Amino acid sequence: MDSSKVTPPSPLAEAPIEEKRKASVIEGITKLAAVVGSLVAVGQATSTWIDGVYKAKAEQEKTVREIKLADIKEKSALAESYLKLVLSKETPIDGRAILLSALGELEGGLSKAVAATHGARKAATAVVTSTKQ
Repeated sequence: MDSSKVTPPSPLAEAPIEEKRKASVIEGITKLAAVVGSLVAVGQATSTWIDGVYKAKAEQEKTVREIKLADIKEKSALAESYLKLVLSKETPIDGRAILLSALGELEGGLSKAVAATHGARKAATAVVTSTKQ
């Protein structure tokens, strides 16, 4: 074959190559878009999961606080009823001592105050009893 007789490729032969390149570029863009979409979906799922973890923790802390508050209210109501009985004129002195002892068994700062009051009342009762004799 003679090299001078080689015919150049026709413009129609280049068209399929350009179509393949365009298809390849479009396919690459499509794959990139799919990857980006997947990353966005993973990010949303992770964000929802993290939000759920924090909400669950907040709800648990709220429940613990509500339980503690209910316990304090219950003890406060019990202490109030004990104090009403102690301060009642119909309650004998011996009964008051027993009620103050029971009130002193309650947990918290109230028990210290009750113990101090109980000690003061006991001392006052002893003084009153000794002066009557």
